[in-house]
Amino acid sequence: FPSHEIEILECMRNSDICNLNIDTRNILHGRGITGYAYNINIERCNITSLVPDSGVYGIVLSGINITCKENVVSGYLHQDGSPRIGYGIGLTGHDVKAYRNRITDCKHCITVGAERLLYGLSSEISNNYLEQTSSVSIANANTPIDSHANMGVVVIHDNYVLGRTSFAQIRNKSAHIYNNEYTQQESISGSKIILLFEDDKSDISIHNNDFHSILNGDNSLIFSVSNSFDINISNVKISKNRIYNAGITYSGYSGYPATGNYINWDISDNEIYAPVYGIRLNTPGLS
Repeated sequence: FPSHEIEILECMRNSDICNLNIDTRNILHGRGITGYAYNINIERCNITSLVPDSGVYGIVLSGINITCKENVVSGYLHQDGSPRIGYGIGLTGHDVKAYRNRITDCKHCITVGAERLLYGLSSEISNNYLEQTSSVSIANANTPIDSHANMGVVVIHDNYVLGRTSFAQIRNKSAHIYNNEYTQQESISGSKIILLFEDDKSDISIHNNDFHSILNGDNSLIFSVSNSFDINISNVKISKNRIYNAGITYSGYSGYPATGNYINWDISDNEIYAPVYGIRLNTPGLS
C-alpha cells in the first residue's frame, strides 16, 4: 500500500493482518494501522515513514487481546507537532502484547496505555529489537519504551534496546522489568535509564538486566519525577542487575522534587561498575 494507511473505523474482531508493506511517506502526519480491535493479530508487516518528522503512528490499536509480532516499523518521530505522538507501536487495553518486533527511529518505539481507553489491565513488551539513532531528539522523556499512567501492569522482558539517552519511562502503577539489555547511544550529563513518572506506584521490580550507560555526570538507573506532592512509591525491588557507568538513584530534579513516602524498598545483589553514585536515595530537603 504505497502512500496509504489502514484505519479500522469499527471494532475489528477475530482477525489477522499479515504480510503488508505500508509506506506513509506522502501522507502528512502519516499513520500505518490504527483503530479498535478485539482478538486481533498484526504480524510480519513492514510499516515505514520515509519523512521521519511527519510520521505519527506506525501501529496504534485499542481493545482486548491484541498482539503485534514480528513487524518492522521505522521512522515515526513526529518532531514537528504534539509531544504525545510519535509511536512505532502503541497499544491500549486489556491483554495487549508486542513481541519479536524490530522498531527503529521512533520517538517511542513501543507505547502501552495510550489515551483512547480510560484504563487497561495488562500489557507485555518482550523479545523486541528497539533502536533510536541520531534522528531521535535528545531528551530523557523520548524513551524507546513508554508505559502511560492508565495501564495497570506492564511486563517488559528480554528486549534488546539501543536508546538515545534512556531505556523506559513508567507512568503506570505496576511494572516488572527483567532480562533486558540496554545500551545508551548518546552521552549527556544526568541521563536517566529508567524514569518513574507521575502519581502513586506499587509493585515495581527491576531484575537481572544489563544496563550500559555512558558515564557523563549524574547518570542513574532509576529516577522519579512526581507531578504531585506526597505520592507513595511502595514495594520496589531492584536486584541482580549489572549496571555500567551509572548508579541507583531515587530523586527528583529542578522544579520536580522527589516527594512523598518510599515504602518497602529492597535493593540487593546488584553489580555496579564505575558509578558517580553507587546507591543514592534522596528524600525531600536532603541531597
